Amino acid sequence: MECEKLAQSKIFQTGTMVKKGSLIQALIEKEDGTLQYLLAKVEHTKWYDGNSLSVNYGFASDKNNIWKSAVFNFYEVNGHILFDKIKVFNDTKSKYWYLSFLQVEEVRDDFSNTLKAYQAIDTELKSTVKSVSPRDYVVLSTEIQNTMNQPQPIEYESYIEDLMDNYQPTNEDIQKDVIKECLLNLPQRKKFDTEFTTVPQSIQNKRTKKFKIAEGVELTIRSDAKEFSSRIISTMADGKRILQIYCDDNETYEAFIEE
Repeated sequence: MECEKLAQSKIFQTGTMVKKGSLIQALIEKEDGTLQYLLAKVEHTKWYDGNSLSVNYGFASDKNNIWKSAVFNFYEVNGHILFDKIKVFNDTKSKYWYLSFLQVEEVRDDFSNTLKAYQAIDTELKSTVKSVSPRDYVVLSTEIQNTMNQPQPIEYESYIEDLMDNYQPTNEDIQKDVIKECLLNLPQRKKFDTEFTTVPQSIQNKRTKKFKIAEGVELTIRSDAKEFSSRIISTMADGKRILQIYCDDNETYEAFIEE
């Protein structure tokens, strides 16, 4: 309560109020002997007693709105408590929950999660896709860029499953199930969270892909390009490699017409 009062005093002038809630605690002993301490702030509502008609405050059994929570994983050795992982969940950007109340510091924040996830996925796609089909790599990699460049909550497993299940490779040698399994294993291997909100600024220099066409000529594709894979096609003509680009912009089109 003291932490919330202090937080409220800091944001009072903005007209924002700290959400009221009930604090729930649970101590859980798992089968392997490890322990979990669960702390959750759930929605606090007003309700009327059916018998006395008095007003009461608390949380409803039919609602599960959780404002904030934390899970402490720990174990006991010779009377000493040793903490393992502490997972903190916050419905807002409020820092009082984990800084002044829980007194923990972030190991991985949204900024680092976005960057690590993007780099890990892109590296994996280069290894599993680019060597088989450069075109499929460009399409998938650009899709990842577009996702990370939009501020949005990510549930990693669902995102990867939807991405790969809906993707239709241009090369029949692409093994979607194998690639999906490799991508799903990345959070544990590369140490990033499975739930985070993307921070586009973390990949500021990854907003475009550049391809060398010839000396002094580059093709740039932005991460928000729509259906570009059907607009840029490689072909051969008279033994020469041709890059065919469908152009909507009239000024650009006319600039390259040969009279």
